[in-house]
Amino acid sequence: MNDALAGLFPESVRVLYAPIAEAAMPLPMAESRWAESMAAARRSEFAAGRALARQALAALGARPGVLLPDGDRVPVWPDGFCGSISHVRGGGHALCAVAVAPRSDHCSLGLDIELDEPLRPRVIERVVTPAEVRAAAAAGMSLADVAVLFFSAKEAVYKAQFPVTRTFLDFADVEVRLDPDSLGFEATLMTDFAETPFPRSVTGQLFRGGGLVAAGLALPPTETRRGSG
Repeated sequence: MNDALAGLFPESVRVLYAPIAEAAMPLPMAESRWAESMAAARRSEFAAGRALARQALAALGARPGVLLPDGDRVPVWPDGFCGSISHVRGGGHALCAVAVAPRSDHCSLGLDIELDEPLRPRVIERVVTPAEVRAAAAAGMSLADVAVLFFSAKEAVYKAQFPVTRTFLDFADVEVRLDPDSLGFEATLMTDFAETPFPRSVTGQLFRGGGLVAAGLALPPTETRRGSG
């Protein structure tokens, strides 16, 4: 699974993955105080994510300290680094994964892991846009089968864009074009972030296997995107 998740990102991104029970380590005092009101399951997820993140940062040469959330509950990464954390529980799974990269290579990352289970019809209606429904039908894809792929891709896009734009998006604000063969995707944001450098269109990669779906994307540095026109 580590190799599959690493394949969602360029080689410059460090990806780690482990069962929550194995990854969770005692928290530093500041993080422990922040997490003290959490339920036990959520606290173990928090601890596992921070432990894996510190390992990934150390592998990239960072001096990882505490990783407290900011006012929007986004992890405050060490200077010069960015990252994304995801957890999944259910169906016999209790897993955590992190992706971390130097900001010299990427300004933001988005990683999402979901159970590979059919979404309820009401959830599909909220997640999948009419254009995506038409595209899935034209490609011969069963909407019930691929809706979770759209869901995971949009979650990864949201997690990449929010630290940059600080804008809350709904599923309808992101439109995904999915390649059913490669599971690559292109996502277009229907909202114009005129005051931020976040692009309107981003590309990412999906993985499906072992009862899980995962999505990942990495944005290039701000200077590169601005220079690319």
